[in-house]
Amino acid sequence: MSNTIANRLKLTNLKLETILNVTNAINANTSVKELLTIFKDILINELSIGKVSIYRYNGSGWKSMLDYGVKKRFLFATDFVSFDNKSTQIKSTIDIDNTKLKNFDFIIPVYHKQTPLAYVFIGDINEEKFGMSPSVKHLNFIQTLANILMVAIENKRLFRESLQQLTIKKEMELATKMQKMLIPKNEDLPNNNLVKMWAYYEPYFNVGGDYYDYIKLDANSFAFCIADISGKGTSAAILMSNFQANLRALISPEIPLIELITRLNDRIIDLTNNDKFITFFIAKYNTKTKILDYLNCGHIPPIIYQKNTNTFDLLRKGTIGIGMLKKIPKITLGTRILDTNTRIICFTDGITETENYKLKEFGTKPIELELQKKQPLSNTITNIVEKLKKFSGKDALFDDVTLLGVDLE
Repeated sequence: MSNTIANRLKLTNLKLETILNVTNAINANTSVKELLTIFKDILINELSIGKVSIYRYNGSGWKSMLDYGVKKRFLFATDFVSFDNKSTQIKSTIDIDNTKLKNFDFIIPVYHKQTPLAYVFIGDINEEKFGMSPSVKHLNFIQTLANILMVAIENKRLFRESLQQLTIKKEMELATKMQKMLIPKNEDLPNNNLVKMWAYYEPYFNVGGDYYDYIKLDANSFAFCIADISGKGTSAAILMSNFQANLRALISPEIPLIELITRLNDRIIDLTNNDKFITFFIAKYNTKTKILDYLNCGHIPPIIYQKNTNTFDLLRKGTIGIGMLKKIPKITLGTRILDTNTRIICFTDGITETENYKLKEFGTKPIELELQKKQPLSNTITNIVEKLKKFSGKDALFDDVTLLGVDLE
C-alpha cells in the first residue's frame, strides 16, 4: 500500500472518528459552548485552519457564535446581503465584494430543510507551509460537520423554546383558573324572589381585564359592579385581581360610595402611577327601600329597563375613570327609587364596540331589543352574546366581553 493511499485511509478514519466523537458529545447533551469549542479544536488542531468565524441566524438577525483568529463580531446584518443568496454551495471569498472577508478563503453555508442556520467562515494562516490551503481539501467534511453541529444547536434551541412555551402554557392555565375563582359563577349569584343575576364573561386572551362582582352587604342590601381595566392580557388581569381585592377590603354597608371611589382611586394611582386606568360602575341596592345608589366612573352607562312602563334609561351619573387623575375633580352620586320588575344590564365596551365587516359597531340597540322580550334573564344574556358573535362574523372577538344582568322584583 502506497503512502498516499495510507494517508488517505488515515484521514478518512480520522474524519469518521471525529464525526462519531461529535455525535457522542451531542447525545451526551453537551452544552452549546462546549460543542463550539470541539468544532474549533477540530478545525485548528486536526485540519490546520487558522481562522474560524461562525454566524448563526437567531430568528431576528445574524449573531456571532464563534470567532478565532479574527476580530469578534466583525460582520453586520447588511454584510450578509452580498452572499446570503439561498444557495447551499460553498463560496470563495474572492468572488464576493466585501473587504471584511479579505482574511478568509471560503464561506460555508449551513442549511436545514432549505432554511439557512449559519455561515462558517474559514481562513488559513499556514498556506505556505502546506503548499496549498488545507481548507480546500476538507471543505465538504467541514460543511458536513458544521451541519451536524448547527442542527444539534438548533434542536437545543427549539427544545428550550418548547419547554418555555409549556411553562408559559401551564402558568396561563393556572392564571386562568385563579381568575375564574375571583369572578362569581352564575350559580353563586343571587336567584330569589327579590333579586336575580346572570352574567357572561369571555376574556380576549386566557385572562383579561374585565371584572364583575356581587357583594352581599347585610340582610337587606347588596352591591354589584362591573369594571374594565385599560389594556388586555396578563398585566390587565393582574391589576384586575388587585382592584377586586381592594374593593372587597374597602366596601361595607357604612362606607358611602363617594368615599369608596376616592379611596380606590388613591390605591390604583399608587399601584400604576397613572400608567393604567379603570372604568367602573358600582351600585348599592336596598331590597326593602327599593333605593339604588350608584356611581359610574367613566364606564359605558348600564341600561335600566322598567318593565311596567316599557321605558329605558341610562345610569350615567358619577365621575371620571379610576386612576386617570391623582385627585378626582368631581363626583356626582346617582340615586333612584326603583319600581318592581326592573331589569339592569351592565356591559363592557367589548360588546358595544365590536365591529362587523362593514366597520359598523354593535352598539346598544340589540341589547334594548332583548330587554323588551318576556324571557328569563339568562336567556336575555345568552341571546345578546349570540347576536354579538353573529354580528361580528368571527370565531374570536377583539376584546374582553362581559355582561352582568340584574333583575329587581
